[in-house]
This record gives sequence, structure tokens and C-alpha cells, in this order.
Amino acid sequence: MGSARSVFSRETTDIHSPSNNIMQLAMIGLCQVRGNVTERLIKGSHSVVVYDRSADTVNVVKRT
Repeated sequence: MGSARSVFSRETTDIHSPSNNIMQLAMIGLCQVRGNVTERLIKGSHSVVVYDRSADTVNVVKRT
């Protein structure tokens, strides 16, 4: 069984600037709750690295 890892973000500013409020987070295992949280973080312009054993699960988040 393979694994999947992706980086998602909707960054519009420099994430390394000390004046912004962008978070860089990682989610390991995208169960229902973590998947929903990940989608909300991405919509809030945060950078999220996700890992799940199932590429299908990662692709569902990628489409949002």
C-alpha cells in the first residue's frame, strides 16, 4: 500500500514575513475531523502539508 503527501496553500503574501498571520501546519492521517480542519485551514490561506496512507483521501482534500 502506497502513501501520499502533498502541500496545499493559497498564499497571497510572504509566509516568512513577521507581520503576517499565516500558519504552516502538518496533518498526519486525514480522518473526517482532520480532513475538515485541513479544508478550513486552506480556505483561510494557511499552508498545510498532509500525509495519509491513501492517495485517494489526499486527492479529495486537493480538490477543495
